Amino acid sequence: LGFDRFWTLLRCSILQGLIYGTLILAAVYAAAMVFVMSPWGTAFMEQVSPLMANVSLLNPQMVIDDATAMKLIPTMIPMFLMIAVAVCLLVIPTVFRFRMANYVIIDKPGKGALYALRESKKMMRGNCRKLLKLDLSYWWYFLLLLAISSVGNMDLYLASFGVKLPMSADAAYFLFYIAYLALQLAAYYFLRNRIEVTYALAYDSIKPEEPQDNGIVLGNIFNM
Repeated sequence: LGFDRFWTLLRCSILQGLIYGTLILAAVYAAAMVFVMSPWGTAFMEQVSPLMANVSLLNPQMVIDDATAMKLIPTMIPMFLMIAVAVCLLVIPTVFRFRMANYVIIDKPGKGALYALRESKKMMRGNCRKLLKLDLSYWWYFLLLLAISSVGNMDLYLASFGVKLPMSADAAYFLFYIAYLALQLAAYYFLRNRIEVTYALAYDSIKPEEPQDNGIVLGNIFNM
């Protein structure tokens, strides 16, 4: 069914990406402005102000050498923390509101991407906490995927600890990358289908009641 509605799902993903990107830019801008105007930004502005003295419309570039950059990084830590908090407050709730959009598209073939986003937003009112609990119940699965993703960079990790492999750097890269792909395929093949069905049933449990012939009930599909 996902392949049947590929283009609608793709449009929905692009819309979500645009929305999330806009929110991230807004969060970064707002956090940066608060940082600059707050006492936490005093040390940063004291070091940046002399560098901005030579910046003009004819010379818009601000040159920062390595030594100055190393001094600026510690003063920017509060800004990074503020940006992280702002992004979490703006983006994460929006992500949860749109979590059911793909299931709406599959469940209602005649509807488009915008309709799916609106329906998902309505459906998730009062249910975000329940979905979060469901996510947390699969902590072991997400931890497994994180561990598998680290396998692809194992050659870099070993090199950082001074461990030398009896092969060239290119051979080690391809070896660990192939191992990462194999482990990821195994995790998806043996585990992801069960988890995806669980989320589909979660959608079926919170969707508004409607006659069976007006749409496909995902719970019934996976029980066939």
